[in-house]
Amino acid sequence: MSQEGQTVRAHCPRCDGERNCLIRAEATNEEGNDIFEWTVKARIVSCAGCDYSFCMSVSDERTNYEYLDKEAGEYRNHPPDVAFLPPTIWRKTPVWLSVLTYTSEDKNLHLFGIMTEVYEALNARLDTLAAIGIRTSFEVVAEILGAPDINFQKKIRWLVDNKAGLLTSEEEAFRTLVEAGNAAAHRGWRPKPEVIDALMDLLEGLVRRDIVDDIIRVVEDAQNEHEASSRADRVVQHSPSIPRRVFRSNIVRLPLKADPPAGGDTPPDPDITGSPEG
Repeated sequence: MSQEGQTVRAHCPRCDGERNCLIRAEATNEEGNDIFEWTVKARIVSCAGCDYSFCMSVSDERTNYEYLDKEAGEYRNHPPDVAFLPPTIWRKTPVWLSVLTYTSEDKNLHLFGIMTEVYEALNARLDTLAAIGIRTSFEVVAEILGAPDINFQKKIRWLVDNKAGLLTSEEEAFRTLVEAGNAAAHRGWRPKPEVIDALMDLLEGLVRRDIVDDIIRVVEDAQNEHEASSRADRVVQHSPSIPRRVFRSNIVRLPLKADPPAGGDTPPDPDITGSPEG
């Protein structure tokens, strides 16, 4: 039965959060095989808050079996899969990440590429791949910070001892980050969203503090030097139009007069009276 005209909870791309949304239109497709049956409901919905319209699909799988929820200790039906268009952004790429492209350093560009893929994996809810990417990103960060080519545990210790980026209070957290990546890559571990968020917060903090901020300082210093040079050039170009003080070389300066003899009259000035008669 169509739910057109009803209200559902959905993630609004504009509000970036769950909102009440009005179902404007709905179409249902039913598919299946000998084992599985499922329905896919395609909807056009509008956010009740900002009135933004977007698409969502709800795939409800109906099978002849249930799965055991080990944490709850009970059997449950499979929950429906919900997708949105535009896709839901679970974690936004920070604006400052693009600063890594401001330099021509290959390592910085490499880190930018890997972290961009991590955000794509996060927004596609590929959390296992994201955990591996977080570990790989940290490996590149350590290389940028000057860590030697040694195993991860020694590398973390080196970064702390040499004050090359890691704080003592962060050492155990980064060891956990590495172990999380190893578990995802080698032991099939799928981290929960809250674990991924904590790992990303840790990685982003390190990249922003010890790499991006340094690049910003270098860029700002170069920009300040360029602006100072530009201001100076603008003044110098007006130099020819500014009148200068002229020093005349044909001025005759008279010799200083001699002091009069003590107790006597001032002798006549020969330049004025001429020589006395003989």
